[in-house]
Amino acid sequence: MKIRITRRQDASKTSEMTESVLGTKPVLALLTRLLWAAMVVLTVFGAQAGAVFTSLYSFTGTNDGANPQAGLVQGRDGYFYGTTAPENTSSGYGTVFKISGNGGLTTLYSFTGGDDGASPLASLVLGSDGNFYGTTYSGGIYTNGTVFKITSNGVMTSLYSFTGPNDGANPLAALMQARDGNFYGTTSGGGTTNYDSFTGNYGFGTVFKISTNGALTTLYTFGTWVTNEFGYGLDGAYPRAGLVQWSDGSLYGTTAIGGVNTEGSLFEISTNGALTLLYSFGGDNGSGVMPEAALVLGSDGSFYGTTANGPPYAGVFAGGRPDRHLVHLQPRIGGGQLLCLICIFRRQ
Repeated sequence: MKIRITRRQDASKTSEMTESVLGTKPVLALLTRLLWAAMVVLTVFGAQAGAVFTSLYSFTGTNDGANPQAGLVQGRDGYFYGTTAPENTSSGYGTVFKISGNGGLTTLYSFTGGDDGASPLASLVLGSDGNFYGTTYSGGIYTNGTVFKITSNGVMTSLYSFTGPNDGANPLAALMQARDGNFYGTTSGGGTTNYDSFTGNYGFGTVFKISTNGALTTLYTFGTWVTNEFGYGLDGAYPRAGLVQWSDGSLYGTTAIGGVNTEGSLFEISTNGALTLLYSFGGDNGSGVMPEAALVLGSDGSFYGTTANGPPYAGVFAGGRPDRHLVHLQPRIGGGQLLCLICIFRRQ
């Protein structure tokens, strides 16, 4: 039997495909044997792992919502709380729900797409007062998104509506409650600096803080520093992830674009709005590009996160203690290609 291997390389990845050169019957026979082998392997693996998957609830796309895109958070009552954000208005403008460990789901609130907001794309956050806090990507008074508070019984309060040009627009990320009791977050667009001709929007995003009563302060607007040759700020642009607080009180986050290499940045910002650029993704450092998800603070004092793209594959990086610098941990092989599918970094 002959197998032909073709190697395809494009701007995003390199892949290999195997193609049989045989006729239809031998191919079917081979596929049959492979399927039987896969069934045996999966059965054995499942038995050894002891994993049991249970589907708790299937959204209908009607009053209960559709297309949940964010994670769940457990409330003090033991229920899990989450959001749905339909891809089109035929299924509404999004909901907030709670669900028990047995799959009993209750829709707490349905967004109208008006002043209360629309498309809650981020996870809720359980505040120290027992209420849940979240953001909507759009809707609100100025149609640029909102910050809201909701009780475990579904009492909704819209805390703030983003205006766009000044305070930011379209928050994509979850909020984070800091030690001072305020919530901190990012907007993926808006702000006072730089008109982006590609998107047609003003600003490259912001970092903000907001009190439990809805008093919002814009701490930083990206694009404040000198822009690079592509028009993005050297400090970063379009933060799509939330923030994490370190033990010294500083906040850490990422931008998906911008920075020295135009492909994302890792930054530190104080609760007073003083921003420090720690790292620029892309270039020749092999670190991957476009970090879009929130960092996680590990027990070793390092921050861990992912990049959406990068040479040659999607990657993982770790940035750590503020008193240390970022170094590459994964070994390299010929041609500058990384050894494995993930790229790991640590600030040390």
